[in-house]
Amino acid sequence: MWEGEPGDTRTLTFAELADEVSRLAAGLLDVGVGEGDVVAIYMPNLGEAFTTIHACNRIGAVYTVLFSGFGEEAVASRLQAARAAVVVVADSSYRRGKRIPLLETLRAARSRTPGVRATVVVDRTGDAVPLVEGERSYADVLAAGADGPRRSRWTPTPRRS
Repeated sequence: MWEGEPGDTRTLTFAELADEVSRLAAGLLDVGVGEGDVVAIYMPNLGEAFTTIHACNRIGAVYTVLFSGFGEEAVASRLQAARAAVVVVADSSYRRGKRIPLLETLRAARSRTPGVRATVVVDRTGDAVPLVEGERSYADVLAAGADGPRRSRWTPTPRRS
């Protein structure tokens, strides 16, 4: 169960969560995320942040979480330092009733982060913000992963006793 500002909610069963993680993992593979690639998560505590973390784990990608309060300079420097290949971002977040334009901030930071190959945009506000080149909607990435591999290409190294 998740509840956000301004009062919206989302409830997932474990089966629904597992299905979304599987579809997102396959969709991220389709976007070009591979084992060892860094996926930056630039959004508040949304369900999509957690599905992204689990999807990264499933395919052997590394995730890094960027504080949703970071501005352009902080976002750019963290993406550079992490060598992020893909960013999953909410179009906006809410803080004390005010919208915080995360996608706008990310777009401004992208000019200094040439290593970022793609952006996956969560439509948090329901505004269906028009996307630009290099951006795909989270919903489209999930849809692309619906027919994709349900199992990871990544196999963890067995532990030694």
